[in-house]
Amino acid sequence: MCAEANKLDSLKNILEQTTDEFVSANILNLLADKLYRNHTDTALIYANRALEISRKIGYPLGQANAYRRIGMIYSKRDEFKSAEKYLNQALVSFQSLNEDIKTAQTYNNLASVYRNMGKYAVAFDHHMKALRISEKEENKALKAIIHNNIGVLFKTMGEYDSAINHYFQALEIRILLKDSSSIGGSYTNIGLIKLNLGDYKEAESYLTKALDLDIKQNDIWGIANNYENMGMLHMQTGNLDQAEADFEKAIVSFRQQKTLGDMAGSLNLLGKTLILKKDYNRAMLYLKEAKSLYDQQGYLLGQSQVLTNIASCYLEMNNPHQALSEAKQALQIAQEIGLLKEAVSAAEILYHIYGNSADGRNLYEYAQLYLNLKDSLFAQQRLEYIAQLESRRQLTEIEQSNYLLTKENQLRQKELEASNLKIQRQNTIQYALVVCLIFAFIAVTLWYLYYIKKIRTIRLLRHLNTEIHGQKEKISNQADELQRVNSEMKKMNESLENLVEERTRKIESQNKKLKEYAFSNSHEVRAPLANLLGLISISKTDGITRQDHEEVIDKIHLSAKSLDEVITRMNKLLEEENLT
Repeated sequence: MCAEANKLDSLKNILEQTTDEFVSANILNLLADKLYRNHTDTALIYANRALEISRKIGYPLGQANAYRRIGMIYSKRDEFKSAEKYLNQALVSFQSLNEDIKTAQTYNNLASVYRNMGKYAVAFDHHMKALRISEKEENKALKAIIHNNIGVLFKTMGEYDSAINHYFQALEIRILLKDSSSIGGSYTNIGLIKLNLGDYKEAESYLTKALDLDIKQNDIWGIANNYENMGMLHMQTGNLDQAEADFEKAIVSFRQQKTLGDMAGSLNLLGKTLILKKDYNRAMLYLKEAKSLYDQQGYLLGQSQVLTNIASCYLEMNNPHQALSEAKQALQIAQEIGLLKEAVSAAEILYHIYGNSADGRNLYEYAQLYLNLKDSLFAQQRLEYIAQLESRRQLTEIEQSNYLLTKENQLRQKELEASNLKIQRQNTIQYALVVCLIFAFIAVTLWYLYYIKKIRTIRLLRHLNTEIHGQKEKISNQADELQRVNSEMKKMNESLENLVEERTRKIESQNKKLKEYAFSNSHEVRAPLANLLGLISISKTDGITRQDHEEVIDKIHLSAKSLDEVITRMNKLLEEENLT
């Protein structure tokens, strides 16, 4: 409830802040949609503003939505002629805009109006038009709603078997869609049918299922509605304490949501329950609160009903004077709006009040009025019954027509399917021929490519064979040349071996000479060289005499000659071995 209130506040804030008339029209229609169930006057103001703005800016869809919403508001207020007018305008607008889903919804709304006007055949025809569009558009949620409303139509006509059939069709779709909130509504409708049939055990089972789902979904309105339904069930079965508890729970939930009309209905039912329990003081409190709420809404039917109950309560409390006042008000309202059933109830109370008084003139007057109203009610009920029979006949004709139309459509569908199947077969054959031709073309192409490749391969092989023969001849010539070279190399190797042996011997001889040279170098050359170095060292000594110096020079000369002889000998030796 808080979330819904916040949403309304948010929409109102957007409406106040926007300067875009297109947005304003849409917001006004949304506000009317949110408020029309419980605040019809405010909703009507919003819808009319949306219509005015949409006309001004040339916005046909906004106009159509406003027409539909105004029609639904008038339907909620039981002003069915006005509702019919605006809904038909919406229908024409949606059809011109090709808005199929909106068109189906409007057909469904119009059907509900015609149902309330007693035009059951027309209502059924409109429901069927809506149903066909929903099936064409494959809109399962809308289809479930339409089946549900057809169920309401049959229930109104007393055709409970047909009603339950459509309720179950709606339930099946909603289960398939896993629409828990709507599933609860279907359970509720089935439970109410069972209640009307007096099958209280089944009624309680379905209503309990609906209540459990609403609690699980935290659907406060659904919870309140089902507590009210459970209260009616327990009131009919005589379990007044439980009925009282159920109505009190319903009132708490409706009060929480501020749904005044629903709350007034539950208060009225609680008052009736307390009258049956003979708790008149509490009954009066609840009935007066219900009357106050109906007065705020201007709901005349509710006012008449609650005034009748208040009069009945005063009568039970032995306060005929107050009962008389309330009953007269109830009768006046009922006669003003043509509510025969409520007028009969009020006139009956007046008849009983004057029957217990000495006022014979008024007794006769209200007795006559009561009888006349009762006769009128009987006549009306008889006419309604006749109308229902006629409607049933018309519905039967419509159903037969729809059945024949369905069968004709099925036959056409079968013919179309057969024609499509024939075309599909022809297409299949054509496709097969095309595929075969394609495969044949591919096969021929592949064979041709293979043939070309084979020819090229043969030519290539011949060319390669020629090259291989040439290579073989070349290899053969190279082999002969290799044999010749190998022979020469063999001779060269033999000559080389002899040369190596001779060279080895020469090297060994040379090595020997070198060893001798090295020996002479280290022994024969070393001695004179050492003498020279010693004599040179002596010649540099301080204090040496001239005679000693000359003697040293002579010895140096002798040592040098000795060294020269050794070197000369060694050079000859090396020359002999060609080592120099």
